[in-house]
Amino acid sequence: MKLKTFEIRVFWILFLLISHSSFSHGEENSKNKFRERRATDDELGYPEIDEDALLNTQCPRNLELRWQTEVSSSIYATPLIADINSDGKLDIVVPSFVHYLEVLEGSDGDKMPGWPAFHQSTVHASPLLYDIDKDGVREIALATYNGEVLFFRVSGYMMTDKLEVPRRKVRKDWYVGLNPDPADRHPDVDDDLLVQKAPNMDALNQTNGSVPESNLTGSTLTGNHSTQVIADIDNDGVSEMVVAVSYFFDHEYYDNSEHKKELGDIDIGKYVAGGIVVFNLDTKQVKWTKDLDISTDTANFRAYIYSSPIVIDLDGDGNLDILVGTSYGLFYVLDHQAYVIFRTFVPMPFRLLVVKSTLMLKLR
Repeated sequence: MKLKTFEIRVFWILFLLISHSSFSHGEENSKNKFRERRATDDELGYPEIDEDALLNTQCPRNLELRWQTEVSSSIYATPLIADINSDGKLDIVVPSFVHYLEVLEGSDGDKMPGWPAFHQSTVHASPLLYDIDKDGVREIALATYNGEVLFFRVSGYMMTDKLEVPRRKVRKDWYVGLNPDPADRHPDVDDDLLVQKAPNMDALNQTNGSVPESNLTGSTLTGNHSTQVIADIDNDGVSEMVVAVSYFFDHEYYDNSEHKKELGDIDIGKYVAGGIVVFNLDTKQVKWTKDLDISTDTANFRAYIYSSPIVIDLDGDGNLDILVGTSYGLFYVLDHQAYVIFRTFVPMPFRLLVVKSTLMLKLR
Protein backbone atom coordinates (compact mmCIF):
# COMPACT_ATOMS: atom_id res chain seq x y z
CA MET A 1 0.00 0.00 0.00
CA LYS A 2 2.85 2.39 0.85
CA LEU A 3 4.56 1.65 -2.48
CA LYS A 4 1.27 2.22 -4.31
CA THR A 5 0.83 5.61 -2.63
CA PHE A 6 4.39 6.54 -3.54
CA GLU A 7 3.85 5.61 -7.20
CA ILE A 8 0.66 7.66 -7.31
CA ARG A 9 2.50 10.66 -5.88
CA VAL A 10 5.27 10.40 -8.46
CA PHE A 11 2.69 9.93 -11.23
CA TRP A 12 0.94 13.16 -10.25
CA ILE A 13 4.23 15.06 -10.18
CA LEU A 14 5.00 13.91 -13.71
CA PHE A 15 1.42 14.57 -14.82
CA LEU A 16 1.46 18.13 -13.52
CA LEU A 17 4.82 18.87 -15.12
CA ILE A 18 3.83 17.47 -18.51
CA SER A 19 0.38 19.08 -18.32
CA HIS A 20 1.99 22.44 -17.61
CA SER A 21 4.22 22.05 -20.67
CA SER A 22 1.30 20.89 -22.83
CA PHE A 23 -0.87 23.77 -21.69
CA SER A 24 1.88 26.26 -22.45
CA HIS A 25 2.33 24.91 -25.96
CA GLY A 26 -1.44 24.82 -26.48
CA GLU A 27 -1.62 28.56 -26.01
CA GLU A 28 0.59 29.22 -29.02
CA ASN A 29 -2.37 29.71 -31.33
CA SER A 30 -4.28 31.97 -28.96
CA LYS A 31 -4.12 35.72 -29.29
CA ASN A 32 -1.03 37.04 -27.56
CA LYS A 33 0.38 40.52 -28.11
CA PHE A 34 3.89 39.30 -27.48
CA ARG A 35 3.62 36.63 -30.18
CA GLU A 36 2.42 39.24 -32.65
CA ARG A 37 5.65 41.18 -32.38
CA ARG A 38 8.37 40.69 -34.97
CA ALA A 39 12.10 40.87 -34.46
CA THR A 40 12.53 43.17 -37.46
CA ASP A 41 16.16 43.97 -36.72
CA ASP A 42 17.01 40.29 -36.89
CA GLU A 43 15.51 40.01 -40.37
CA LEU A 44 18.32 42.13 -41.76
CA GLY A 45 21.75 40.73 -42.47
CA TYR A 46 23.27 43.84 -40.94
CA PRO A 47 20.68 45.41 -38.61
CA GLU A 48 20.66 49.18 -38.41
CA ILE A 49 20.91 50.10 -34.74
CA ASP A 50 20.75 53.68 -33.56
CA GLU A 51 22.94 53.45 -30.47
CA ASP A 52 22.27 57.05 -29.44
CA ALA A 53 18.54 56.43 -29.50
CA LEU A 54 18.95 53.27 -27.45
CA LEU A 55 20.91 55.12 -24.78
CA ASN A 56 18.10 57.65 -24.45
CA THR A 57 15.34 55.05 -24.30
CA GLN A 58 13.65 54.37 -20.98
CA CYS A 59 12.18 51.05 -19.94
CA PRO A 60 8.40 51.33 -19.46
CA ARG A 61 8.76 49.42 -16.17
CA ASN A 62 11.02 52.03 -14.61
CA LEU A 63 14.10 49.82 -14.80
CA GLU A 64 17.50 51.34 -15.24
CA LEU A 65 20.84 49.85 -16.21
CA ARG A 66 22.87 50.08 -13.02
CA TRP A 67 26.14 48.83 -14.48
CA GLN A 68 27.59 46.43 -16.99
CA THR A 69 30.94 44.75 -17.26
CA GLU A 70 32.86 42.22 -19.30
CA VAL A 71 34.01 38.79 -18.22
CA SER A 72 36.62 36.56 -19.79
CA SER A 73 34.29 34.36 -21.88
CA SER A 74 30.68 33.36 -22.50
CA ILE A 75 28.47 32.25 -19.62
CA TYR A 76 26.37 29.08 -19.89
CA ALA A 77 25.30 28.70 -16.26
CA THR A 78 23.49 30.94 -13.81
CA PRO A 79 25.81 33.09 -11.66
CA LEU A 80 25.64 32.78 -7.88
CA ILE A 81 24.62 35.86 -5.90
CA ALA A 82 25.85 35.72 -2.30
CA ASP A 83 27.96 37.54 0.26
CA ILE A 84 31.05 35.37 -0.11
CA ASN A 85 33.45 37.45 2.02
CA SER A 86 31.06 38.35 4.86
CA ASP A 87 31.28 42.11 4.34
CA GLY A 88 27.51 42.54 4.35
CA LYS A 89 27.34 43.14 0.60
CA LEU A 90 26.21 40.78 -2.13
CA ASP A 91 28.73 39.58 -4.68
CA ILE A 92 28.22 37.89 -8.04
CA VAL A 93 30.11 34.66 -8.73
CA VAL A 94 30.30 34.18 -12.49
CA PRO A 95 31.22 30.76 -13.97
CA SER A 96 32.81 31.85 -17.24
CA PHE A 97 32.81 29.03 -19.78
CA VAL A 98 36.55 28.74 -20.34
CA HIS A 99 39.24 28.57 -17.64
CA TYR A 100 38.09 31.30 -15.23
CA LEU A 101 35.81 31.68 -12.23
CA GLU A 102 35.11 35.35 -11.60
CA VAL A 103 33.70 37.32 -8.67
CA LEU A 104 32.23 40.78 -9.17
CA GLU A 105 31.23 43.41 -6.63
CA GLY A 106 27.45 43.53 -6.61
CA SER A 107 27.35 47.31 -6.22
CA ASP A 108 29.32 48.32 -9.31
CA GLY A 109 30.54 45.21 -11.18
CA ASP A 110 34.20 45.71 -10.31
CA LYS A 111 36.28 42.56 -10.04
CA MET A 112 36.91 41.54 -6.45
CA PRO A 113 40.62 41.55 -5.49
CA GLY A 114 42.24 38.18 -6.13
CA TRP A 115 39.82 37.27 -8.89
CA PRO A 116 39.35 35.83 -11.49
CA ALA A 117 40.67 32.41 -10.51
CA PHE A 118 42.15 30.13 -13.15
CA HIS A 119 41.31 26.47 -13.72
CA GLN A 120 42.05 24.12 -16.61
CA SER A 121 38.58 23.15 -17.76
CA THR A 122 35.28 24.48 -19.05
CA VAL A 123 32.07 24.94 -17.07
CA HIS A 124 28.38 24.22 -17.64
CA ALA A 125 27.35 24.31 -13.96
CA SER A 126 26.53 27.06 -11.50
CA PRO A 127 28.81 27.52 -8.47
CA LEU A 128 27.70 26.65 -4.93
CA LEU A 129 28.89 27.62 -1.45
CA TYR A 130 30.07 25.00 1.02
CA ASP A 131 32.58 24.96 3.89
CA ILE A 132 34.67 22.03 2.68
CA ASP A 133 37.55 22.46 5.17
CA LYS A 134 35.36 23.19 8.23
CA ASP A 135 37.07 26.49 9.06
CA GLY A 136 33.81 28.41 9.37
CA VAL A 137 34.14 30.13 5.99
CA ARG A 138 32.28 28.75 2.99
CA GLU A 139 34.29 28.05 -0.14
CA ILE A 140 33.00 28.23 -3.70
CA ALA A 141 32.39 24.80 -5.24
CA LEU A 142 32.53 24.53 -9.02
CA ALA A 143 31.86 21.40 -11.08
CA THR A 144 33.83 21.27 -14.32
CA TYR A 145 33.41 19.60 -17.69
CA ASN A 146 36.18 17.10 -17.05
CA GLY A 147 34.50 15.56 -14.01
CA GLU A 148 36.06 17.44 -11.11
CA VAL A 149 34.51 19.57 -8.39
CA LEU A 150 36.95 22.34 -7.48
CA PHE A 151 36.91 24.53 -4.37
CA PHE A 152 38.02 28.17 -4.24
CA ARG A 153 38.64 30.27 -1.15
CA VAL A 154 37.14 33.77 -0.99
CA SER A 155 40.61 35.12 -1.78
CA GLY A 156 40.54 33.45 -5.21
CA TYR A 157 42.96 30.68 -4.23
CA MET A 158 42.08 27.27 -5.69
CA MET A 159 42.37 24.64 -2.98
CA THR A 160 44.16 21.34 -3.43
CA ASP A 161 41.05 19.57 -2.12
CA LYS A 162 38.78 18.47 -4.94
CA LEU A 163 36.25 15.80 -5.73
CA GLU A 164 36.85 13.52 -8.72
CA VAL A 165 34.02 11.69 -10.43
CA PRO A 166 35.11 8.09 -11.08
CA ARG A 167 35.22 6.84 -14.64
CA ARG A 168 32.75 4.26 -15.82
CA LYS A 169 33.44 0.87 -17.37
CA VAL A 170 31.23 -0.48 -20.14
CA ARG A 171 31.31 -3.54 -22.33
CA LYS A 172 33.15 -2.78 -25.54
CA ASP A 173 30.38 -4.39 -27.62
CA TRP A 174 27.41 -3.37 -25.45
CA TYR A 175 25.49 -1.92 -28.42
CA VAL A 176 25.63 -5.01 -30.66
CA GLY A 177 22.12 -6.29 -31.42
CA LEU A 178 20.34 -3.55 -29.46
CA ASN A 179 17.89 -0.97 -30.73
CA PRO A 180 19.64 2.44 -30.72
CA ASP A 181 16.65 4.24 -29.19
CA PRO A 182 14.55 3.38 -26.12
CA ALA A 183 10.98 2.22 -26.61
CA ASP A 184 8.27 0.75 -24.41
CA ARG A 185 7.60 -2.37 -26.47
CA HIS A 186 5.30 -3.84 -23.82
CA PRO A 187 2.91 -1.04 -22.82
CA ASP A 188 0.60 -3.48 -21.04
CA VAL A 189 3.16 -4.70 -18.50
CA ASP A 190 4.43 -3.11 -15.32
CA ASP A 191 7.75 -1.34 -14.83
CA ASP A 192 9.34 -4.24 -12.95
CA LEU A 193 9.16 -6.40 -16.07
CA LEU A 194 10.61 -3.60 -18.17
CA VAL A 195 13.57 -3.39 -15.84
CA GLN A 196 14.13 -7.14 -16.11
CA LYS A 197 14.03 -6.91 -19.91
CA ALA A 198 16.51 -4.08 -20.28
CA PRO A 199 19.89 -5.78 -20.75
CA ASN A 200 21.53 -2.55 -21.82
CA MET A 201 20.80 -1.05 -18.41
CA ASP A 202 22.92 -3.70 -16.72
CA ALA A 203 25.67 -3.83 -19.33
CA LEU A 204 27.54 -1.03 -17.60
CA ASN A 205 27.85 -2.99 -14.38
CA GLN A 206 29.73 -5.85 -16.03
CA THR A 207 33.50 -5.85 -16.07
CA ASN A 208 34.21 -8.78 -18.40
CA GLY A 209 34.96 -7.51 -21.87
CA SER A 210 34.88 -3.91 -20.70
CA VAL A 211 37.06 -1.13 -22.04
CA PRO A 212 40.53 -1.68 -20.53
CA GLU A 213 41.51 0.61 -17.67
CA SER A 214 44.31 2.11 -19.78
CA ASN A 215 41.67 3.26 -22.24
CA LEU A 216 39.80 5.14 -19.56
CA THR A 217 42.58 7.57 -18.76
CA GLY A 218 42.30 9.88 -21.75
CA SER A 219 41.13 13.48 -21.76
CA THR A 220 37.78 12.63 -20.29
CA LEU A 221 35.22 9.91 -19.98
CA THR A 222 33.29 12.05 -17.55
CA GLY A 223 31.46 15.30 -18.01
CA ASN A 224 29.28 17.55 -15.92
CA HIS A 225 26.51 19.38 -17.76
CA SER A 226 24.40 20.38 -14.76
CA THR A 227 24.67 21.92 -11.31
CA GLN A 228 25.24 19.61 -8.37
CA VAL A 229 23.06 19.52 -5.23
CA ILE A 230 24.26 19.58 -1.60
CA ALA A 231 22.03 18.00 1.05
CA ASP A 232 22.06 15.47 3.90
CA ILE A 233 20.17 12.80 1.97
CA ASP A 234 20.36 10.02 4.60
CA ASN A 235 19.76 12.16 7.70
CA ASP A 236 23.06 11.19 9.36
CA GLY A 237 24.23 14.74 10.04
CA VAL A 238 26.78 14.70 7.19
CA SER A 239 26.14 16.57 3.97
CA GLU A 240 26.41 14.82 0.63
CA MET A 241 26.91 16.23 -2.84
CA VAL A 242 24.67 14.70 -5.51
CA VAL A 243 26.11 15.01 -9.02
CA ALA A 244 24.34 14.10 -12.26
CA VAL A 245 27.09 12.88 -14.57
CA SER A 246 27.38 12.37 -18.32
CA TYR A 247 30.03 9.92 -19.52
CA PHE A 248 31.54 10.15 -23.01
CA PHE A 249 34.77 10.36 -24.96
CA ASP A 250 35.69 13.95 -25.80
CA HIS A 251 35.58 14.19 -29.60
CA GLU A 252 37.76 17.28 -29.70
CA TYR A 253 40.47 15.58 -27.66
CA TYR A 254 40.42 12.36 -29.65
CA ASP A 255 40.40 14.14 -33.01
CA ASN A 256 44.13 14.34 -32.36
CA SER A 257 45.63 11.21 -33.93
CA GLU A 258 48.13 10.81 -31.10
CA HIS A 259 45.36 10.76 -28.52
CA LYS A 260 43.25 8.44 -30.67
CA LYS A 261 45.99 5.83 -30.46
CA GLU A 262 45.25 5.49 -26.74
CA LEU A 263 41.92 3.85 -27.58
CA GLY A 264 42.98 1.43 -30.28
CA ASP A 265 40.03 0.40 -32.45
CA ILE A 266 37.32 1.82 -30.18
CA ASP A 267 34.61 3.85 -31.93
CA ILE A 268 34.13 6.73 -29.49
CA GLY A 269 30.71 7.54 -30.94
CA LYS A 270 29.31 4.31 -29.48
CA TYR A 271 29.68 5.34 -25.84
CA VAL A 272 27.47 7.88 -24.12
CA ALA A 273 26.14 7.20 -20.63
CA GLY A 274 24.58 8.89 -17.63
CA GLY A 275 24.54 8.30 -13.92
CA ILE A 276 24.38 9.71 -10.39
CA VAL A 277 27.44 10.05 -8.15
CA VAL A 278 27.10 10.92 -4.46
CA PHE A 279 30.05 12.24 -2.44
CA ASN A 280 30.44 12.30 1.34
CA LEU A 281 31.58 15.88 1.95
CA ASP A 282 33.28 15.04 5.24
CA THR A 283 35.56 12.36 3.81
CA LYS A 284 35.54 13.84 0.28
CA GLN A 285 35.14 10.30 -1.04
CA VAL A 286 32.53 8.75 -3.30
CA LYS A 287 29.70 7.39 -1.18
CA TRP A 288 27.98 5.56 -4.01
CA THR A 289 27.42 5.66 -7.74
CA LYS A 290 24.41 4.61 -9.77
CA ASP A 291 24.69 3.86 -13.47
CA LEU A 292 21.58 4.89 -15.38
CA ASP A 293 21.34 5.07 -19.18
CA ILE A 294 23.70 4.20 -22.01
CA SER A 295 23.40 5.03 -25.71
CA THR A 296 25.41 5.82 -28.79
CA ASP A 297 26.17 9.38 -29.80
CA THR A 298 24.17 8.96 -33.03
CA ALA A 299 20.89 7.85 -31.44
CA ASN A 300 17.86 10.12 -31.53
CA PHE A 301 17.85 10.17 -27.74
CA ARG A 302 21.24 10.11 -26.09
CA ALA A 303 22.09 9.29 -22.49
CA TYR A 304 23.39 12.70 -21.44
CA ILE A 305 21.99 14.31 -18.30
CA TYR A 306 21.53 18.05 -18.67
CA SER A 307 19.30 18.76 -15.67
CA SER A 308 20.19 19.06 -12.01
CA PRO A 309 18.85 16.34 -9.73
CA ILE A 310 16.16 17.21 -7.21
CA VAL A 311 16.21 15.90 -3.64
CA ILE A 312 12.95 15.55 -1.74
CA ASP A 313 11.43 13.10 0.76
CA LEU A 314 8.75 11.58 -1.45
CA ASP A 315 7.83 8.57 0.68
CA GLY A 316 7.96 10.23 4.11
CA ASP A 317 10.68 7.98 5.55
CA GLY A 318 12.83 10.90 6.72
CA ASN A 319 15.44 10.39 4.00
CA LEU A 320 15.72 12.35 0.78
CA ASP A 321 14.97 10.73 -2.56
CA ILE A 322 16.74 11.80 -5.75
CA LEU A 323 14.70 12.70 -8.83
CA VAL A 324 16.36 13.12 -12.20
CA GLY A 325 15.29 13.15 -15.83
CA THR A 326 17.61 12.15 -18.64
CA SER A 327 17.72 13.10 -22.30
CA TYR A 328 17.35 9.39 -23.03
CA GLY A 329 13.67 9.76 -22.20
CA LEU A 330 13.62 8.28 -18.72
CA PHE A 331 12.59 9.70 -15.35
CA TYR A 332 14.17 8.14 -12.26
CA VAL A 333 13.54 8.23 -8.54
CA LEU A 334 16.39 6.86 -6.41
CA ASP A 335 16.40 6.45 -2.66
CA HIS A 336 19.27 7.58 -0.43
CA GLN A 337 21.03 4.22 -0.87
CA ALA A 338 21.08 4.31 -4.70
CA TYR A 339 18.16 1.91 -5.16
CA VAL A 340 15.91 2.82 -8.10
CA ILE A 341 12.44 2.89 -6.56
CA PHE A 342 10.71 4.30 -9.62
CA ARG A 343 11.55 4.50 -13.29
CA THR A 344 9.37 5.36 -16.24
CA PHE A 345 9.59 6.22 -19.89
CA VAL A 346 8.36 9.71 -20.61
CA PRO A 347 5.89 9.77 -23.55
CA MET A 348 7.72 10.41 -26.81
CA PRO A 349 6.41 13.98 -27.47
CA PHE A 350 7.58 15.03 -24.02
CA ARG A 351 11.00 13.40 -23.84
CA LEU A 352 12.77 16.61 -24.66
CA LEU A 353 10.80 18.29 -21.86
CA VAL A 354 12.14 16.01 -19.12
CA VAL A 355 15.13 18.24 -18.51
CA LYS A 356 13.02 21.39 -18.44
CA SER A 357 10.38 19.81 -16.22
CA THR A 358 12.80 18.68 -13.53
CA LEU A 359 14.35 22.11 -13.51
CA MET A 360 10.91 23.69 -13.24
CA LEU A 361 10.07 21.54 -10.22
CA LYS A 362 13.29 22.56 -8.52
CA LEU A 363 12.63 26.26 -8.92
CA ARG A 364 9.08 26.25 -7.58
